Amino acid sequence: MLRLFAVIFLHLAGICLAQNSSLPKDCTTEIRRIDEGYLIYNSTRTARTSFAGQNRPWYITLAVTDRRGPGIVFGGVDTSQELSTFISVHKTLADRKNSDIRVCPSMLEASNRTSENPPDMDASENTSYENHSCKGVVSEKCIGEFENSTHGIPADATKCPSLYSLDLSDECRALLSISQTIPRNFSSARCSLDKMPYLDLPEDYLTFGSGLWTGLIGDEDRKDFDKYDLRVQQTIPLLISAAGTNRLICIAPDKVVPGSRKPQLELEGDDDEPEEDENSASRAGGLGAAILLGVGAMIFSLL
Repeated sequence: MLRLFAVIFLHLAGICLAQNSSLPKDCTTEIRRIDEGYLIYNSTRTARTSFAGQNRPWYITLAVTDRRGPGIVFGGVDTSQELSTFISVHKTLADRKNSDIRVCPSMLEASNRTSENPPDMDASENTSYENHSCKGVVSEKCIGEFENSTHGIPADATKCPSLYSLDLSDECRALLSISQTIPRNFSSARCSLDKMPYLDLPEDYLTFGSGLWTGLIGDEDRKDFDKYDLRVQQTIPLLISAAGTNRLICIAPDKVVPGSRKPQLELEGDDDEPEEDENSASRAGGLGAAILLGVGAMIFSLL
């Protein structure tokens, strides 16, 4: 099986970025682009979660960016979409001396199903199945397998453990899509921003890029918005592993920022609760062709 590790160069997308970021060059692409003044997203959604040993919540944001215009050709078509994931933590986490908070984020297959408990910044942190953000999107069996899996991240880890090393059932293994191989380190504020456009985060929070920056082939014609409408509404399960805890969070980035297009097409797919014997063939949608990945990311679907 072929393992694909994709290192991203922005000229592949035909996009030239300003070179005025104040962040170090080894910071994740998505956070540098925000710092450079680019509006990186058209639609977002932020979820609240918690981790063992942390006395303040974390906030996970999923964002979709649509790029189209004269001269933009990406993957043979005239438009592209980018999917970005940001993690916001209280500034004391980054200021803590002698601490080493390492995070391994992963993205599962997109789904046309709708969460029965859509997450938001004020949602309960109760992660029982009845209150889980993935209820209606991922089966109870797979939620349990992912959150109870042994996916520990040693403090001195230089690589994230492979999700394929986990004892997952075939049903749950089929959900794997994209994962970081290099742990994100939030013990320093050097690759963070204290303000994010259009995100109403609490005071004293810093935002980091997760490294799950993914480029997707967009609509074939600049006048068409079918794929944009789809990706703004699709639910993405995110697995965040940190501090000895695994959190599976399902987010649909459906909060359109002012001035951006509101989706007009409805998702096609069954919104009923997934059955325990579902497999990948029963899931509608998916991310489609993923072309760009942040440094250190792996596409499981190409293995």
